[in-house]
Amino acid sequence: AMLSPFPAAMSCLKPNAWGAAAAILACVLAGAAHAEEDPQDEEVADGSMIVFAEGQVTRVAGSAHVISEEELERHEYTDIHQILASVPGVYLRGEDGFGLRPNIGLRGGNSDRSAKITLMEDGVLLSPAPYAAPAAYYFPLSDRLVGVEVVKGAAAIRHGPQTIGGAVNLLTRRVPEETVAALNTAYGLRNTLKSHGYTGFGTDRWGVLAEVAHLSSDGFKEIDGGGKTGFGRQDAMFKARVGTSRDASVFQDVEVKLSYGKERSNETYLGLNAEDFKANPDRRYAASKGDLMQWQRTQESLTWRVLAGQDFDVRTVVYHHHLDRDWTKLNRFAGGPALHDLLYMGASGGQAEVYMAILEGEEDTASADQLLMRGTNDRQFHSYGAQSLAHHRTEAGIIANELELGARLHMDRVKRLHTENPLNMTAGELTAADGETVTMLNSDSSARALALHIHNDLSIGALRLLPGLRYEHITTASGTAKTGPDNPQSHQILLPGMGLYLEPLEGIGLLAGAHRGFSPISPGSPEDSEPETAWNYEAGLRVSVG
Repeated sequence: AMLSPFPAAMSCLKPNAWGAAAAILACVLAGAAHAEEDPQDEEVADGSMIVFAEGQVTRVAGSAHVISEEELERHEYTDIHQILASVPGVYLRGEDGFGLRPNIGLRGGNSDRSAKITLMEDGVLLSPAPYAAPAAYYFPLSDRLVGVEVVKGAAAIRHGPQTIGGAVNLLTRRVPEETVAALNTAYGLRNTLKSHGYTGFGTDRWGVLAEVAHLSSDGFKEIDGGGKTGFGRQDAMFKARVGTSRDASVFQDVEVKLSYGKERSNETYLGLNAEDFKANPDRRYAASKGDLMQWQRTQESLTWRVLAGQDFDVRTVVYHHHLDRDWTKLNRFAGGPALHDLLYMGASGGQAEVYMAILEGEEDTASADQLLMRGTNDRQFHSYGAQSLAHHRTEAGIIANELELGARLHMDRVKRLHTENPLNMTAGELTAADGETVTMLNSDSSARALALHIHNDLSIGALRLLPGLRYEHITTASGTAKTGPDNPQSHQILLPGMGLYLEPLEGIGLLAGAHRGFSPISPGSPEDSEPETAWNYEAGLRVSVG
């Protein structure tokens, strides 16, 4: 199990990689280590979890995999599921066929809406509300990514809050130090259009970058009686950087990042019964006509870096994200069986057959129980905070030490307004029925979290010790739109860990580690609820050849 056939793992098996191999599986608090040869290494500065030492050997503790820009360009996948399919230990569940709402799990964890993994972009939390509502309804278009990093198990504990399974970090393009420009456009079946372009210019002291991406398609589903099943998505990003000379004894720079994204997709929650799915898996019932997801997202961040020679660096980021999404979709019949039960039973005769015929548009609504209730889930997400990561390195003879200190103060909030309207099925078309809009849910939840971690990497000759500790203090509150977030509940937790690596002979390494994983509870949970925790243990033998 230690020898992976994947390129990111194979790079750790080179003869000069014993330190990287140690840092990779043994350590408990893995993630962003630092290249030793250049204190102004851009990999460190731009929020990468996985940094390379000389010879492109990873210097990260734990199970780590990197999908490079070259690999992304080779395949030009637009679906993050296809991109991550090559990484071991990653579990994926498709939903719409285009990867619009990814479902990613790590090491057997629940993949639903990628809520049980830590998602980041350039080292900053990405989910709309990582603590209050971590479901990943937003994901950047793959065309504007220049790398994807996956760190699993113990290696992800420095990148919480979700530390049981692991973390995925998406890397965006850096501000150039020269003039650059590129445009890539492709057209395919079902009027699928993909377009991506960027341009930028700068020097070693300053620079700007602008980037846009578009993806759209008419879709491949077939609605009874016809209807739209396609989607359109756009992403735009702007970066600007200014800094001191790289020859300065203390290097500093400031970078601003702004991005905007939006989507309009004709997607539904309504599925098919087994018989219809077997006949045509691309079919959609007439009752799902008009189901629509649409959202807009904005992102702003300000990053300040300080690098003092080889011994000290610190990276501080202030960030804010806002996502406003509406999903209008068929929820239920006003009376009669639940949709899940109806599709499970299928057209089994009696009233079930009548309700199925209404879904298919073959029968008209004839009673109040047969009204189709279409609901709109309107949600507004805010996520903002500040984080800082500092490293200090010392070396004396055969002893080398790197100390990492990290802190993050994060707040997020989600407002939910769920409503329903009655519809008639008439001659295969949905029409408005008499009845008022009913409010099903009108809630307001929030979370505030202070996360601190300390990690030490001590090398004494052939022995490497990697102790660490993470602390999370989380306060959640849940109320209504009228009361606002109310009834606050607080939880705090310590997540210790320890790893070691020993190379008794050249090319042969022994490693072991243990860490405590964690998954926070959501606002509004019962007062006696406890966060999910799990102890993970790892041990192995690594042999370097070639």
